[in-house]
Order: sequence, then structure tokens, then C-alpha cells
Amino acid sequence: VRTPRPVRTAYETALDVACSNCRAEPGQWCTRDDGMPKRIPCVARLAAAGATDQGHPHNFDEPRTTEGTP
Repeated sequence: VRTPRPVRTAYETALDVACSNCRAEPGQWCTRDDGMPKRIPCVARLAAAGATDQGHPHNFDEPRTTEGTP
């Protein structure tokens, strides 16, 4: 089931920096053009936070599970 709320784990490090794309301040969610919060941060913000290319792909699909746990 898809939820319109931001995916908190996707924002873990991104909330520490401002977004150069949508202009969200540190601690605020990224926003779409209509002002609604984005589910995941802008790519530019992830890059600025150092959350990209850590040797493994990012998977923002839902539901998030750990192996062996539904």
C-alpha cells in the first residue's frame, strides 16, 4: 500500500543538509512543485549529504523488509 507520507529512512542523512533542488532547509522534507512533501529526497540533496554510491544500490520500494522477516 502506497502512502503519501515521506519515507523517513530515505531521509536519514539528507535532513542534515539543505536541498539545492527544491530549496528545503535542513530538517525539512523535500517538496514537489505543488508544495506537497516528496516521499524521498531530491537526488541533489542525497548527493550533498553523501548518501549516494555507497557500494550498494538504494532501494526505496515498499514495504521495506529485512531478509527472513515479512
